[in-house]
Amino acid sequence: MGGLSPLRHSLVERSCITGVAHVPFGAHPTSSGPDYGFDLKHLKDYNEAANVEGGFAAWRARFIDGISHDDYLAAAGGAEKLATLPLPVF
Repeated sequence: MGGLSPLRHSLVERSCITGVAHVPFGAHPTSSGPDYGFDLKHLKDYNEAANVEGGFAAWRARFIDGISHDDYLAAAGGAEKLATLPLPVF
C-alpha cells in the first residue's frame, strides 16, 4: 500500500483531520486503488447473509465481533489473497 490520492479527491476537509491510522486492507471489501480491488465474493456473501434469518449475526461473529485486524484478514482469505484482487476499470 503506498498510493497517495490527489487532494482534490479527498472527501474530508484537511483542516478536520487530526490523525491518520495505517490499517492494511482497511477499505476491504471495497477497493483502495492502486493497491487492491473490490472483493466481490465477500460482498456477495455479506448480501446473502443479510437476507436470511440469523445470517447477519453469523457473518458479524465471523468478521467483526471480538476479533483482531489480523483475524479479520485471515477470515477474509489473507493479505496475500486480498493483494491480488483486481482493480476496477471505470
